[in-house]
Amino acid sequence: MMTMLLVAMMSVSVMSCGGDSDDGPGVSGQELKNQAIGTWMCIQSTDEAQGNTYNGLMVGKQVTIYDNGTYTSTASSFGYTGTYSISGNTITAKSNQGATFVISVSIRGNNMTWQGTASNGVTFNYVFMKESDDTPSTLNITKEMIAGDFSWQLEEYTVQRGSGGSMLYKGATVHFSTDGSCTGFHSMENAYRINNGRIETYYQRTNEPMFVYTLLSQSGETVRVQMDGTLDDDLQAILTLKKVEDKTPETQTTTDESWSSKEAVQAVFSACYQYLSEFEDAQQKLEKQRLSGNAINSQNTNIKNAWEAAYQSINVANMFIERSSNVQNFGGTLTSDEIKRMQSELRAVRAFVYYNIAILWGDVPLIEVPNITDWAIPHHKQAEVFNFAYTEISQVLTDLADYNDVNDRLHMRKDAGTMLKAELEMTLGNQTTALSLINKIDKQLYVDNKQSIWLVSKTDNATGSVSTIPVYTADHLSLYSLEASGDKNQALNSWKNTSVGYGYWAALKRMQQAQTVTGCADYELLMPFPYNYIATNPSAIQNPGY
Repeated sequence: MMTMLLVAMMSVSVMSCGGDSDDGPGVSGQELKNQAIGTWMCIQSTDEAQGNTYNGLMVGKQVTIYDNGTYTSTASSFGYTGTYSISGNTITAKSNQGATFVISVSIRGNNMTWQGTASNGVTFNYVFMKESDDTPSTLNITKEMIAGDFSWQLEEYTVQRGSGGSMLYKGATVHFSTDGSCTGFHSMENAYRINNGRIETYYQRTNEPMFVYTLLSQSGETVRVQMDGTLDDDLQAILTLKKVEDKTPETQTTTDESWSSKEAVQAVFSACYQYLSEFEDAQQKLEKQRLSGNAINSQNTNIKNAWEAAYQSINVANMFIERSSNVQNFGGTLTSDEIKRMQSELRAVRAFVYYNIAILWGDVPLIEVPNITDWAIPHHKQAEVFNFAYTEISQVLTDLADYNDVNDRLHMRKDAGTMLKAELEMTLGNQTTALSLINKIDKQLYVDNKQSIWLVSKTDNATGSVSTIPVYTADHLSLYSLEASGDKNQALNSWKNTSVGYGYWAALKRMQQAQTVTGCADYELLMPFPYNYIATNPSAIQNPGY
């Protein structure tokens, strides 16, 4: 999960904005406090570092200032919780993560401005808008209230902002143990602490923050909470949770509620595809930019979206694959044949994602188990990633279902897996084998009916509308056949005259024609890693030229 703010780089950060001190004109500390109490949403932000300007990194984040000298926020780098003191127009804040902020504040009506220079040389200017004039609620959560031999089942939920809510569904549960461990809505949400009356969950191995739960109301065995998270840094959801008793102490670790029904298992399975569609959407937009000769930098939105969606899809696949190693982990809700098919399908999806991110970025983290974030893993060589993807698709290809009807186009079926293996064969220099694979596909099945071999379905979380993104089409059969046959010139001409979204950039790189066709520089054969990934990953090195 990516931390979204530039200031996440700081172990200690200092903010200062123009304002008045106790000795100068302006409001007193108490007057500033009275004006500042409430919840504020950042509407404009500019950060400058090392001659580069970054706009919008803080936009959409909330800061809530309480009367009791504490604050909370949805910006992990500012700290989900902390304390503050005021002197004149200057607020000194100390986050729960140990960072210190000295903020000179200007408030006019419903707008609050922070501006200044950080201790590491970063300068910034933030503008916030007040969301409510009401003093925020300070309802407190205690360990005694939420932890024990029971879980909290999701009754209702509303995603207010962000697209990271795909792990939420009615019937899902979160469990808090008295020892500080937890099993949450996401597999990495495995530990928690309570600060200033809020639950902060995190991934224990790296101490990476996951979600913050704020209590909004309580009625008997039901609570209503606000959930803010870093899987999608803009995620905000309102949840209604009901206390449910655990049958036995072992229930939570062997067959937890998140996997106790076919619907729940299908929701996890579908989440992998949803993240895949977000990756594919961003990938095709990104490659279109490169093919058009447009400059791409580490702040590019499609760079960020493609990278994050890729590893979200991989993590969900890893979680499902690990869980499906034992049929009992699904509580008897699925047959062994059903589980094997779904596992094979997600292994093929994972291979597809790894192949494509290696095409885009070169050396990338190779993660085969869940609960590990991509920034915590050193990069593996591009060749290792290609070989992993090749081995995976080779092992599961015969277990993938055959194409039966048009609905199968939305899943990784055997023909789609064959296309992926053919791509990998060409990438590894095995054109003859690739052509043999392509020739095994019944071309008339797709050409005559003008059907795609594989589409991914993308749901817009804001509107609920559904669209499809073509991956492998009937045109790809012809394009890949020409390339695998060694007819490079005809293959290039066909690519240029075919409106195919997926695969052109990879084909140009395989045929060593990317620079000739697009005019890109040597270093532009690889994409830049997202700025925030590089800023927060000590083991990551930006690709040369960026």
